[in-house]
Amino acid sequence: SRLMGGKLTARSAPGQGSLFSLAIEADIVEEEARPALETAAPIILVIEDRASERRVISAILSATAMRCAFAESSPRALEMLAQTRYDLIIADQRLAELDAFDIAALLRHGGPNCGTPIIALAESADDETRDACEEYGVDGCVGLPLAPAALLDEVGRVLGAPPPAATWAAA
Repeated sequence: SRLMGGKLTARSAPGQGSLFSLAIEADIVEEEARPALETAAPIILVIEDRASERRVISAILSATAMRCAFAESSPRALEMLAQTRYDLIIADQRLAELDAFDIAALLRHGGPNCGTPIIALAESADDETRDACEEYGVDGCVGLPLAPAALLDEVGRVLGAPPPAATWAAA
């Protein structure tokens, strides 16, 4: 820190923890010099009624700069889909009320998300399931249990570009 004209301090109290502070002199960088983070990061709606699966998906997608909204049921998802435009929908094929195929059929009739791509989370991503996805207008499929690489690869394939990586600066 001395090379940058800075000061590093530390305070500690037994049983209460430690506080470290670093102060440096730095030039202010003009906003234009930063990469454009405002280029709208894709917004994904994840429709999943299992809390454990929502946590897994959230952990996987946190490695990207995509923004996620979660619906814990199909009725809640339909409310959200009527109000907000999403760039991608990830829907469990095992939902209690409406599954990924049902949601695709409803969306294709109109509304703000009629053209939004959908990825189904299915028991298997075999050829038979992929054929069914195509028949129902579902754009992609990922087998369960979820593998991070499989989900991110399918998101990239469906969106036509790899998901943007998250950076500490974007947060």
